[in-house]
Amino acid sequence: SVGYLYWLQTECPRSSGGRGYPELRPRGDVFGTADATSALPYVRESRRIEALVTVVQQDLDANSNAGPRGANYRDACGIGLYGGLDIHSLQSAKLPQSFIGIKPFQIPLRALIPKRVTNVLAACKNIGVSHIANGAYRLHPVEWNVGEAAGALAAFALARGVAPRNVPGNDDLLRDYQQVLLDRGVPVFWWTDVAFGTPYFDAVQMLGVRGIVSGYDDMRFGPSDALAPADRIALAADAGVELPASGDLTRGQAAQLIGTQLALVKPPQTFA
Repeated sequence: SVGYLYWLQTECPRSSGGRGYPELRPRGDVFGTADATSALPYVRESRRIEALVTVVQQDLDANSNAGPRGANYRDACGIGLYGGLDIHSLQSAKLPQSFIGIKPFQIPLRALIPKRVTNVLAACKNIGVSHIANGAYRLHPVEWNVGEAAGALAAFALARGVAPRNVPGNDDLLRDYQQVLLDRGVPVFWWTDVAFGTPYFDAVQMLGVRGIVSGYDDMRFGPSDALAPADRIALAADAGVELPASGDLTRGQAAQLIGTQLALVKPPQTFA
């Protein structure tokens, strides 16, 4: 870094002619280090595990997903969003794009779990993603979410006496693990109008990640909206449950009732 700065100051071709930008100075007041450079390097792309599942470009590419979201993972342990897949490719790679539009995406739990090693969990940008998909999953909020999910999985596996790799494929364990995340405000499905701490948060999250409901095209669920009779019939059929045949029912109340019947959430409160 110091050598590169010296080159910029002394040898870099100037846009106005000549060489060097001697006016460039390091910001020692910002970094607080002896040489005025960063104390640690920023590694954009670390080594990644060979995971139980590998996220690929098509899972979040806007051209590969018709709805408002990327691919839905039943074992999601978090969500992410970025402007696109910025590949930072070399010209020699001859890739057609360096910035690919994407949809809001999820973090699959299986991407944190190695295929072979049993005592390691990925906890940042070292999860099972392709080089291109890493362009979005590397972002700090996603890294932090991965760390939260890995820590919660380790604690959950110890408490239940199970191996982490057994959680994603077991419906009961997966439900209980995702409930641990939801209890701590970690969403597992993209909604824009059902935030943590609001009514029906757990139910709408669980029904979304299980592929039972998808909401409106803008990722709203509309929990306060009245459930039309035709929608009531269709929703009950899709979920394989029974809903009251008469009486006013909001979409949020229906989600809570369905979640309870499917044993995905706690029993509902009494509706006024």
